[in-house]
Amino acid sequence: MARRATRVKTERAASPNVLVLDAGNSIYGDEYLTNHTQGQVVIEAMNLIGYDAMALGAGDFRLGLEVLQKRIAEAQFPILSANVLQANTGQPFVTPYVIKNMSGYRVAILGLTDVEGINTILGKDAHAFKLLDPLEAARHTVAELRPQADLVIVLSHLGTQLNRQLADTVPGIDVIVGGQVAEWTYEPWRSQVNGTLLVEAEVPSPGHAGRQIGVLRLRVEDGRGITDYTWENVTLTQDYGDDPDMSALLERYQNQ
Repeated sequence: MARRATRVKTERAASPNVLVLDAGNSIYGDEYLTNHTQGQVVIEAMNLIGYDAMALGAGDFRLGLEVLQKRIAEAQFPILSANVLQANTGQPFVTPYVIKNMSGYRVAILGLTDVEGINTILGKDAHAFKLLDPLEAARHTVAELRPQADLVIVLSHLGTQLNRQLADTVPGIDVIVGGQVAEWTYEPWRSQVNGTLLVEAEVPSPGHAGRQIGVLRLRVEDGRGITDYTWENVTLTQDYGDDPDMSALLERYQNQ
């Protein structure tokens, strides 16, 4: 996180229009501090970096519902899912989407969660939720958002196969930031049907998640959408150095 904070500060210093996004499964992890604090250190670190949004990942339910709800409340950024509802009310479990204004452009960001993963993790407790098919939920939500937004971004914790199916079958999505990646293609993939751009930053592995950061730069023109883009997978090596504020936060938790 300390090197990630350094890289984000570099990007923000270079441009006023930067979104810091996460495709999910970031609260629950396999590192000591993450487990010891039940994800609290992760949320505080993401708050410090200034994340704009994160998708709710199925793996985050491993914290248990009570703890997960505490972490969601602590986040100073929206944790998004358009396809996980509360069974007793039919209302969204978390915020489905947000719309941000960036230099006059309205950018809609919505989240999608892997429902099979939730069923596997929660078992009989999954009855507390009404889990919608993510592609159907996306189709409905994007249709609602499109008139309100100049750009639509989906934070998808569905895996590469479903992400590509989403890109091909749901019109109106400009970019999918994909998580739950099993095989990493390194390069962006673009739908030949709808022109949707899919980017995936890394394939997380035990003890190594978060060592890559994807940097997508978009050129957006009125009435034409995305006219050009560049993509870079950045390995957060020692060359970036540790952000002092983040290092202080992590040290505080280590000394508790």
